[in-house]
Amino acid sequence: MPVSLIADERQQSQSVSLKAYFLDTSTTIHDPECLFRFQDNHVFIPFVVLHELDGLRKSENGRGICARQAIRLLESIRESSPRLHERPLPEGGRLTVVGGEDSVAGAGAGRDLRNDELILGIVQRLAHVSNGRYAKVALVTKDIGMRVNAAAMGIDTENYESDRRHEVASYTGVMPEPLAVDGEAFERFRDGGFMPLPDALVDMADNQFVLVRHGRPTLLARRIGRDLRRSVEGFRYRDIRSRNLEQSMALDLLCDRDVALVALLGPAGVGKTILALAAGLRQAVERDAVYDHIICMEPIIPVGGRDIGYLPGDKIDKLRTWLAPYFDNLAYIGGYGYPDQLIAEGVLELEAMTFIRGRSIANSWVIIDEAQNLSPKEIKTVLTRAGEGAKLICLADMSQIDTPYIDRESSGMAHMMSAFRGQRLFGMVELKKSERSDLSTMASQLL
Repeated sequence: MPVSLIADERQQSQSVSLKAYFLDTSTTIHDPECLFRFQDNHVFIPFVVLHELDGLRKSENGRGICARQAIRLLESIRESSPRLHERPLPEGGRLTVVGGEDSVAGAGAGRDLRNDELILGIVQRLAHVSNGRYAKVALVTKDIGMRVNAAAMGIDTENYESDRRHEVASYTGVMPEPLAVDGEAFERFRDGGFMPLPDALVDMADNQFVLVRHGRPTLLARRIGRDLRRSVEGFRYRDIRSRNLEQSMALDLLCDRDVALVALLGPAGVGKTILALAAGLRQAVERDAVYDHIICMEPIIPVGGRDIGYLPGDKIDKLRTWLAPYFDNLAYIGGYGYPDQLIAEGVLELEAMTFIRGRSIANSWVIIDEAQNLSPKEIKTVLTRAGEGAKLICLADMSQIDTPYIDRESSGMAHMMSAFRGQRLFGMVELKKSERSDLSTMASQLL
């Protein structure tokens, strides 16, 4: 057989093992470095995605930050060649921008194609003409609607999986089984407050909780270093106290100054906000206060995706609408005028997360509500603002994510918990029991 034919067969065999992945804007915005996550395969970016990224890069939000980062990465690849056609990627694979001629032709002919339709048309055409060049041609998108439309056209799709943190789904901050000890060990732990970490709990994470049991009596314990420490119970600030075991765990973490980052997860009514505020007030307004300010913030994301538009008044008036849960809980703790009193005294500060970049927040108790809506880039921006002596508390209901294209396992909270799990300065608890009211509990169960 001629050498040239042998080479052609080898090339065909190698190429058939390759896969072709098309990236849409949702994937590129979610992870600007997604170009480098496809090993030795061929990555395609439709031209219309570049157009959308260019339109987003001036936005002063998380999507704008990611768009600018994606464009800078593409520019670094382009610098090695004036064209982005089958350019080798640093981590392996190749990159090609396709469909520029379709966008120009479509505009010239007066066609009114949506960007999604242009992308789907490009993918469908390549899948049709590839003639076995690729083992698979698929569109990678975080957009559920896009995946449905693609399936209707017979196009293979995949969700972007490279940044999903599957391990966080099962981590609640407490060991699933109690630690059984004999009577003597139980009494020593009850009286002394410490015990060496048993061999059975060697895989237990720092600041993870476990129940220590001898018969029916139980004690709540938390791992700290190579020991189990009995958790502090009996917290009370005005009329706020722990109502169940999970809340006791949360307050133990909130009152430990060595734990600089706390995540409280759970549905509506479990007490995340009021516990964070009560613990913060006790440590920021009492005579032995260790924090100078309480800073309350949350992502400015309207439920249902519909913005209510311009809000009148100064900064406090505008944020009062968005941060109403803080005002409700503070009024419950100290009375109707209590929030305004704290603001006037300089103890309480309200902040929009949009303006946190560039800040350095020291000696402050920082509460971030609705943190489930933060992307990995946004959660990093928030956490890197923490100065000396600051404590950050992230409150999240992972079942109520309002941000498009992220879910429980790809959210900023998932990335944070995966990265910090086991670190001495981090602790988390998932609260499950509603304590708001009988009606709230029943609504959570029935609806």
